[in-house]
Amino acid sequence: MTPTIHIPNTGHPWSTVYAVAAANISESWLLTGGLMVQLHAIMGGLTARPTTDADLLADLMTDRRGIARLRGVLAARGFETQPGTLTGYTTRMSAPNGDVVDLLVADHLPKFLGTDATIAGAPVLSMPGGAQAVERSMQVRLIDDQSGTEVTIRIPDLLGALILKSAAYGADHAGYGDRHLYDAATLASLIPDPDAELARLHSGTDRKRIKLLRDKLTEDSPYWDNLDEAHHQDGLDAIETLATW
Repeated sequence: MTPTIHIPNTGHPWSTVYAVAAANISESWLLTGGLMVQLHAIMGGLTARPTTDADLLADLMTDRRGIARLRGVLAARGFETQPGTLTGYTTRMSAPNGDVVDLLVADHLPKFLGTDATIAGAPVLSMPGGAQAVERSMQVRLIDDQSGTEVTIRIPDLLGALILKSAAYGADHAGYGDRHLYDAATLASLIPDPDAELARLHSGTDRKRIKLLRDKLTEDSPYWDNLDEAHHQDGLDAIETLATW
């Protein structure tokens, strides 16, 4: 059953997410980043950190034209490409009012998709952990109560999101590491059946990323401070269970 979340379609970033979702290219992309964490938090009854950015992960393995389609939808809303925003990669699109969307591709793409992972000839930044996030995805229905607008999007599921955040922390060179660990703590605290998720781990990279979280999300680390005691303990238990693999 697809979970339903009531999110107002007023203002960026959610109005942008609704617009992309309404373009009927749901197989082409996933919502990641802070908005992904927000949706999981809402489904779990928690409050997540606010964010004004939208991170869209193009699923090029499913749709080779994913980047082109996303770029087209955003361009129609006034977004323009910002060449070389991130160390020579073309990833960011921005609107005249300052709204920002980052287009990303999964890591470990096969070489034959290289030309599809570009914008105007420049490479699009790959997202560490993106490939496993695509594999571990789920659908979510968004409803704007005021207008009645309803769309369905894809996001990484809890396990996919958790490992995505560990990968982001491990690859961070911009000083956002703490943010990724706070997000990981929130996600871990929402896992209802850690044993079931343990059975879904299947690679040495999974193991490395879970071990990193176990090392960083210790019982007395500050990354649990935004959670109540019950969620703190649930998160610790989830990480410890996953780390037994």
